[in-house]
Amino acid sequence: MKKQFCAMFALVASMISPIAGTAQIKVDKAERVRPEQAAAASNSPANPKARYRITLNGFICNRPTNDDVTQSDGVDDEVFVVTEARLINMRGENGSYSIFSNERQPPPVRAQTMVVGDANNHPNRLRGGSGHNVFGGNGGFNAGDRYPTTTPWARAGAPQTDRFPLVVWQGELTQKANVLMVMPTVWEWDDTPGLFDSIFDNSPLRFTDNLAATLSMFANGDYRSRPVAANEIGLLGAPGTEITVRRSLMGDKKDRPIGMNSSGGDYSFTPQFIAFTYDSAEEALRSDPVGRGPGVFEINYKDHPDLRGDYTLYLQIERMP
Repeated sequence: MKKQFCAMFALVASMISPIAGTAQIKVDKAERVRPEQAAAASNSPANPKARYRITLNGFICNRPTNDDVTQSDGVDDEVFVVTEARLINMRGENGSYSIFSNERQPPPVRAQTMVVGDANNHPNRLRGGSGHNVFGGNGGFNAGDRYPTTTPWARAGAPQTDRFPLVVWQGELTQKANVLMVMPTVWEWDDTPGLFDSIFDNSPLRFTDNLAATLSMFANGDYRSRPVAANEIGLLGAPGTEITVRRSLMGDKKDRPIGMNSSGGDYSFTPQFIAFTYDSAEEALRSDPVGRGPGVFEINYKDHPDLRGDYTLYLQIERMP
């Protein structure tokens, strides 16, 4: 196992910077990295940098979840979005790259929207979706519904902290000095919490030792930002892999992430991530990654057929003054 991690660490450096010769990467102990060293690395003329903002602009309900037959939580689907982002700082010296230890990293940043859907008798919800019942149309998401506009990939209005467009992260990316990892999720609301903390308290974004090998999958000079599932990038113990929704005729009513699939006799969740380096951010802004405009990405979460849910999220990175 130790040999495998060393090999992956070496791959991170070669992917982050195409420097001639063999590069190595390791996780530094906190006492080995002084603040003035970090500042020098970030401000080096050889390392261009820029400020960016990432927003989650909206979503499409491709297919609603298999909702409670009594619809006691509201008509059709009620959903909310939660994201977590973390900037991973690194330093380079003579072709050798080190990830600062966890104590020297800024903490993860979490963002969450209000619940959106049927707002009848729920003053703390945002109304959204085409759902209706015998008492009229009060919202709730059905197949084909888009939110907050008919073009949810396009940011509409100023970024917000509790609704769309949702501010996911804003800060500075420096070439060869840091990598940003973003985990967007969309949840079905059933007024029964429990899984939420299980996912985010165990997020691998909270432990840079675990991320060191993972970064090798992304950050080279040719890397282009794109969504990747946790199991595709070797994130052992990724958030959600230990949480389940029971498979039963009566269902297992609880707030849950959409994108759960069969795992033995139950359903489990595999989150998706997008990593951004300075170079990949600039590439995204020069291009049109998914045909929705510069810097816009699609993240699709699809449930097992029994659970039915299928939602597409739209994330955008923009360069700031």
